[in-house]
Amino acid sequence: PTASSPRSKRSKPSSNTWTERTSSFAGGTNFQGQTVQTVKFLNNTFVAVGGAGTIGYSLDGDSWTRIAYNGGTSPFNATNIRAVAYGAGLWVFGNDNGFIYTGASISGAFTQVSAGNNPFHSNVAVREIHFANNLFVAVGSSGWIMTSPDGLVWTRRSPLTTTAYASGGTFNGQYVGNDLWGVAYGTTTAYPNGLWLVAGDSGVTQYSTNGTDFRTLS
Repeated sequence: PTASSPRSKRSKPSSNTWTERTSSFAGGTNFQGQTVQTVKFLNNTFVAVGGAGTIGYSLDGDSWTRIAYNGGTSPFNATNIRAVAYGAGLWVFGNDNGFIYTGASISGAFTQVSAGNNPFHSNVAVREIHFANNLFVAVGSSGWIMTSPDGLVWTRRSPLTTTAYASGGTFNGQYVGNDLWGVAYGTTTAYPNGLWLVAGDSGVTQYSTNGTDFRTLS
């Protein structure tokens, strides 16, 4: 996570130098001094999410618009948002309460995915969401992983056990315990059909070649 700052920096094209830009995320305005957890460039838009359910977006990296904040109008229950992704025509956000929200427009209304369609719901925090190869993959605390083809209906992939997971360890080839923070997808010579990688605390890494079966790297 990256702490918020009243100023942001943006690189000049074809240059190794940086130009300081005054950000509208300064305390008292858009991010109201909240921590910025994640910044991404998705669907031709910069999106920043963070503390107290705050979201901001920018088309150029300089001018930012707040669309949710801790002022009684945030749909995120004033809870930290750590994850954002875009795919299948939807923006998808995840917060520390395990709630998932979706919306067709970055500037429009967001709807919470129902508890019946979200295994993370009120159970574990959503740490990261990534969309690739027609699939959303979300990772979170306690080693949890879930996937969705559309962002609306999610399936828990790991850990697939009711065994207590707080202490950490491996169960049936799956890691159970420490938080997962990162997820990526790519193709390589060894995996021409694609490979999902998930990483987290204590150097734990899991992989999947199909987006369904996740196993701990040996």
